[in-house]
Amino acid sequence: MTEPAELILKHHAKIRKNHRLQMILQTLLDRNGMSRVNIARLFDISREVVTRYADQLLEAGLVVEAEAEESARGRRPVLLKVNPALAYTFGIDFGHDTGISAVLLDLGDRVLAREEADLPRSVHWKEKAKLAAELCRRLLARTGISREQIAGTGVSLSGILQLNQGVVVSSSQFIDQFELPLAPLLKGELGVPCHLVNCSHLAAVIEHRWGAATGMRDFLAIGAGLGTGIFANGKLCRGHQFSAGETGYLQLGFSNQTDDDGRYGTLNALVGSSFRRTRERYRQITVNRLRHDSPDGPPIEVLLQFAEEGDPLATQLSTEGFEVLGRALVNLAYIFNPEAILVPSFCKTYPAHTLEVLRRVMSHYGAAHWHLETRVLPAAFDETKYAEGAALLPREGLFADSPDSVFGFTGK
Repeated sequence: MTEPAELILKHHAKIRKNHRLQMILQTLLDRNGMSRVNIARLFDISREVVTRYADQLLEAGLVVEAEAEESARGRRPVLLKVNPALAYTFGIDFGHDTGISAVLLDLGDRVLAREEADLPRSVHWKEKAKLAAELCRRLLARTGISREQIAGTGVSLSGILQLNQGVVVSSSQFIDQFELPLAPLLKGELGVPCHLVNCSHLAAVIEHRWGAATGMRDFLAIGAGLGTGIFANGKLCRGHQFSAGETGYLQLGFSNQTDDDGRYGTLNALVGSSFRRTRERYRQITVNRLRHDSPDGPPIEVLLQFAEEGDPLATQLSTEGFEVLGRALVNLAYIFNPEAILVPSFCKTYPAHTLEVLRRVMSHYGAAHWHLETRVLPAAFDETKYAEGAALLPREGLFADSPDSVFGFTGK
């Protein structure tokens, strides 16, 4: 049991001594509620025992009853859910540009308040971290929640992270700054445990809990930056150094552009080359139409908007890029055999230039009469959901280790 859980249960001696009750609490938290019947089945206990446990938890105010949102047939079952006001968590997202977002989430997945701020990317990491902590303090002031009610902080950002130490090895959010003890600093500022997560991994967790992958056990979620969250058997696969899913480094062919690791023909290089050419070729044809400060050219969504308007050059270049991405999806499908591969949410706005291209290339998967099938679907959410998703991290193993744990991180 974690230190925050010890505080929550300090007046409930019987529950603190009963590991099975703690497991039930954790399971209700992980699954956002269960019926008594399903609790009995999962823990292989009689309904009488479940009734006794439920009465104990209800009397202690640790759980509440709620109707299920839907039912396969007949009357909707009554669910037991962890009391949403039992504790709260902070979620922080260091955005890809200059933004910092912070939310306060209750244990019922409800966002009580949100705060946002902007700082230049060149600002020292400690200044950014202290601003993030200040946003969290503002959340407490706005809601009247006390620090003692906070179970922890989750932080989302890109890059290579040492999760056990809470260290950011490198990240595009902190330019030319390395080996940053971000989690220890935030823990010192806020006085609660702090945990980091790569935003590509977090995106998959968000889709699994709230979005397009709800109910799936095996799927991939590819972000706009080509990082991938991998779910296998209902668990997030993060690798032994927590850096799995760097799909952009798949070597697919040849290009004149080298990647960060010195190789030619990676997905990063091939897709990036296609979109970089957009800027160069548009400069020759219609300079005034396409103005963007990025040296890599316009955002992909600008290109897709032009393609949607019928611009032939934009259509050609977007098709080239998504055909390359499609080849990567086929490779990933053969390796993981997922139920679905989720692609960035903006694809649903421009399906003819994204989803249809990807699905056409994906038709090669299992074409040798193997009856293989992997769907290509748009994600339900984008990066604006990351702070909310990060607030799920402190719940991991809050009351007990759980088979429903998805983050699978250690060092709590």
